[in-house]
Amino acid sequence: MITIFSLILPATENNKIIVRREWVLPFILSALLCLIGMDVWSQKVQFSGSLRDSVTEETLPLVAVMLAGTNYGVNTNLDGEFLFVIPPGKYRILVRASGYKAYEDSIVIGGPLTNHIIYLQPSSMSLDDIVITSRAVNPAHRVIRNAIANRRRNRFDKIEAYEYESYNKLVLTMDNVTDHFLSSKLVRGIGKQVQDILGDSTHSDSSKYKIAGFVSESVSRFYYQRPDQKKEEILAVQTSGVKGSEYNLLSSMFLQLDIYDNNVVVVDRTFLSPIADGAFVDYDYQLIGIESYGQDTLFGIQIIPKRPFDPVFKGTVYIDNKDWAINRLDLMLNDNPNINFVEDIRIRQEYTKVDTFWVPQLLDVEVDFQNSVMKRKGGTGVGVIGRSSSHLYNYVINKPREPKFYKQELMEVMENAEDKDSTYWAEMRRSPLDKSEQLGYALVDSLKSRGVLDFYIEAARLIGWGTYKRPKWEVGPYFYLLGFNQAEGWRTRCGFYTRPEFSNRLYFGGHLAYGFGDQRLKYQVEAKYRISRKPKLELGIRRTHEVEQVGFENFLNNGTSLLQSSLRRVPLTQLNYYTENRFDLYTDIKKGLTGDFYFRTKAFEPAKSFAFGYHLPDGSIASEYAITEAGADFRISFKEKYITDSRGDRTYLGTKYPIFHVKLRHGFQNFLGGEYSYNAAEIQMDNFVRLGRYGWFRYDLKAGNVFGTMPFPALHVFRGNMSWGYDRYGFNLMNYYEFVADRYLTFAGEQHFEGLLWNQLPLLRKLKWKEVLTARVAYGSLTQANLALNETIVNRGDGTSFLQQIKAPSKVPYLEAGAGLYNIFKVLRVDAIWRLNYHDLRYKTDPTITKNNWGRFNNFGLRADFSITF
Repeated sequence: MITIFSLILPATENNKIIVRREWVLPFILSALLCLIGMDVWSQKVQFSGSLRDSVTEETLPLVAVMLAGTNYGVNTNLDGEFLFVIPPGKYRILVRASGYKAYEDSIVIGGPLTNHIIYLQPSSMSLDDIVITSRAVNPAHRVIRNAIANRRRNRFDKIEAYEYESYNKLVLTMDNVTDHFLSSKLVRGIGKQVQDILGDSTHSDSSKYKIAGFVSESVSRFYYQRPDQKKEEILAVQTSGVKGSEYNLLSSMFLQLDIYDNNVVVVDRTFLSPIADGAFVDYDYQLIGIESYGQDTLFGIQIIPKRPFDPVFKGTVYIDNKDWAINRLDLMLNDNPNINFVEDIRIRQEYTKVDTFWVPQLLDVEVDFQNSVMKRKGGTGVGVIGRSSSHLYNYVINKPREPKFYKQELMEVMENAEDKDSTYWAEMRRSPLDKSEQLGYALVDSLKSRGVLDFYIEAARLIGWGTYKRPKWEVGPYFYLLGFNQAEGWRTRCGFYTRPEFSNRLYFGGHLAYGFGDQRLKYQVEAKYRISRKPKLELGIRRTHEVEQVGFENFLNNGTSLLQSSLRRVPLTQLNYYTENRFDLYTDIKKGLTGDFYFRTKAFEPAKSFAFGYHLPDGSIASEYAITEAGADFRISFKEKYITDSRGDRTYLGTKYPIFHVKLRHGFQNFLGGEYSYNAAEIQMDNFVRLGRYGWFRYDLKAGNVFGTMPFPALHVFRGNMSWGYDRYGFNLMNYYEFVADRYLTFAGEQHFEGLLWNQLPLLRKLKWKEVLTARVAYGSLTQANLALNETIVNRGDGTSFLQQIKAPSKVPYLEAGAGLYNIFKVLRVDAIWRLNYHDLRYKTDPTITKNNWGRFNNFGLRADFSITF
């Protein structure tokens, strides 16, 4: 365009531009050529190929391919393939792979270029510079000690501030799928779709397939600032056939696995890092070679577990000789560890130097689950491989944002994130889809168009969640269709709830229940309106008329199903009815601090099986009461990750720091039927502590005070357990209402050894059982006013009466201790529990216990629990 104007501007008369006829054609041609050139330059073309070993011609997965002098860089997929979407031009390709000579070459791209094969030459790393002294000191030990000494300095979160973009992928793949499996009745419809999609031309191995049953991708921008300011914006997200970002669980923050931590968590199991403090107790190391990395040198170290059954890794790690930072690593699961359902774990990570900091550019974790589905003669059965990967790029270092930037949602899904087309994803992927992933997308889309996928999804939801879902509502859960208790006899219940598709702001829900024994109708109705999602601000209103067991938290959902009823070893004779009206305001106060501010009225009515009474001011005896209460419940956490669904509800993923709950209440007398004025405060601290090879420890500490004189069900009732099931929140050899207090302190702790001791016994090691020790403490007191109010003669339903007294564990704390084994048959836990004091209290104070049935309430018991763990 500059040339065009230089032709025109000199031809002027009296400051007017004169356009000569002979210049018109050249002008038009020049403009067209310029526009065509600009259009060609702006168009992007695909450049794809693969990396191969020049000797074996095997493909090389997860290797970085860079275009020098540009921001373009990708990793090969599991098939060794790479894909660039770039403007035409001349580029210089750089490839660096472990065990191969560095590759560098120029290439001119004028249009689409496919199937470009790059052969890498193997190289043996030199050990010529390593000198073994007379003391025979292992040179690898020096490298590892330096890496451990510099571990904290090289951590990613030690940078003052950083930003990066990331491409994240989560894949669940069925491997070892055979034609025989695809022809089985269970997956016959799916098998035909696979055959139709693959066809004869792409099905090179007619005996086995790999099919990605679930693929989820996202592109995000992550921000961090010390000490703990984080924010992630999900720019794009797509899932194979499943809408709704809450199903993806995809962000670089959640997929990260930090090898610089002492303990590395994979599939909820803790493994010791090879560069952890004290790693020499469990690891040995061997220097396998040296290679150059720019101006630096990398030491290749082989990681060797000392014992085959320890929760550690094996593999290789490459460490820089200047900063003693990790350049890359390739780790696998140790041989024969005590872990369920998993055959192998593979962790691959790569780091690069930006400014003076080593930052990750590839974080890849692959879990190979055991082949246990439909095993056939002559085959190993179908298995499942789960893989999560993050590609991190475009770093911005030490350019902090304003503090207010981080005060919004921790993870934010941007508007139109789910509306990106295939062209966008082809350009943004940092690693192309491999064949199994391409098949997964095609298969899910094909099944969805035929309605087959919807059938499988709804069937899985019905089995797993117990609800039947429609686009805008759901009914259930069927777990509560039938139950039994002493107040109602047999009962039935059915619920109705709206889904986010009905409204992203408004929610309705509730249930109806009926007791065939007491012939009473129960119900719950509630509505919530979300004023704001970020930060969360939500109003809720609920009315409930139901049955409850005071001291059994959330009895409505945790104690009324048929399964829960059948596990009771002692009848619940102290149930009551209640009618509650409640208004809630849920809000995010700040990051890590949420609040529930509420106002409620509650009326208490004992069931016929519950003989209960208390003194009125005039000296008469009453058995019903009502309260009016305002309160606030706060949840305080530090560095906790969570997922927010489309409704605004959160799924918390935990933190290594303690979580605090603070509850404050005030009762109003002579207001809306409230009969008592009181104040109450409670603080609770719980934590999950990973201890590396020593397992993990979980504890719960609670303290509170009720300032007021009230009927004892309104005080603090220590949680008992009157079932055969193990209760980690309660006291397993204590009955409900056995202890009551207005000032209280409780502690519960569990130490899980994860097979640390059991694995030392060769004959028992194959069982994979694991050990657990438990301890529980309860301490409390009662004021004289509360003792006097609740000490009264109460009539039983059969015409007899007894002296009702309440007791707190005030002289000495109530103590329970237990030892157990879990992972029995991979699902069963059995605990032997001892009640260490207050041995005869129940026989003396509980009127429902007599000498004839005292044997059921001895001071030792076995409790069982069912759970699936890795």
